[in-house]
Amino acid sequence: MVRTAPGLDPEALLEPARRLLQRVPAMAIEEVTTMDFVLAQAVGPARQVMLLLGLLTTLAVLLLVGLLSALLPAWRASRTPRGCCCGRPGRRRSWVKRSPSAASRSR
Repeated sequence: MVRTAPGLDPEALLEPARRLLQRVPAMAIEEVTTMDFVLAQAVGPARQVMLLLGLLTTLAVLLLVGLLSALLPAWRASRTPRGCCCGRPGRRRSWVKRSPSAASRSR
């Protein structure tokens, strides 16, 4: 393992390090690469899964917002009672029919 100083390009040192290590007779070199490449290979699949999960979550939220914005006006219209005298206080009509005896007790 060869470590570079901060700010130096590690890929620029790959070929000189390979030539230097080939001079050592008992050293067998299988592969020469950077740690950034090794880390990218190790973390790559998990990163792709997380990216896909984030995209699908964003799509689900956008679809939900679109669906709610389309259905909310119809829901509000169905919840507004008809015949409520334009919201004037004291003039509301009751939707529950009371018996005459219950109406006299409430006054």
